[in-house]
Amino acid sequence: MFVKSDRETNRLLYNKTKTMEQKQIKYAIYFNYQKACWGTAPRQFEAITNNPKKWLEEHNESRIAEGNEAEELWMFDIEEVGAEYIYKD
Repeated sequence: MFVKSDRETNRLLYNKTKTMEQKQIKYAIYFNYQKACWGTAPRQFEAITNNPKKWLEEHNESRIAEGNEAEELWMFDIEEVGAEYIYKD
């Protein structure tokens, strides 16, 4: 039976913690017509972001510049993205 030393255990825990800190939670944002304007259209994909509030600020800046009204966060469905498939080849 192999027993890890305290030093080895600490190194593994440090590496695991560092990896977890580097992983950012990402959210998929969908405009929900039923919530926002009582429409019947299916929800519309808008973006994937790690910061929905920051995204909304930038989104509203462009909407206002185009002559539209600002939207609010409650008008959107925001779902945590649970899987990522990133390939390097």
